[in-house]
Amino acid sequence: MTKDNQLVSKIKKSLSASAIELRAAGIVFLSEAPVYEDVIYHCETAIANALRAFLIFRRKDTVQNMDIKQMADICIEIEPMLKKTIFKVILMKPYSKAADFKSNAAEAKDAILIAEKVFHSLLERIPIDIFNPET
Repeated sequence: MTKDNQLVSKIKKSLSASAIELRAAGIVFLSEAPVYEDVIYHCETAIANALRAFLIFRRKDTVQNMDIKQMADICIEIEPMLKKTIFKVILMKPYSKAADFKSNAAEAKDAILIAEKVFHSLLERIPIDIFNPET
């Protein structure tokens, strides 16, 4: 596998993971007994994967455990037009594994909307030929 094919594979893998996390967030949010904290977690994971895919596409090194806000800052640096969309990530209430972390329907809904906007904004900036099955 060539270096470019490896990059394309990583981009596709990150975008696929992001889409799966977005779907999971929606399923949990719409369930009969939603756990809003889980929605926040899935949204943050979706955003992190979408940011990672964009950074890989732009050939910026990313560390697997890089903070979501660090990746957001780098994306804004690379493409200032993303600031309006991505800046919302920086303002999001971060998910916490702490036992006292609580969320609500409004925060969960906002997280889903932000995650979807970030995903679509970044996806728009990745050329369609990357998704060609021959690559």
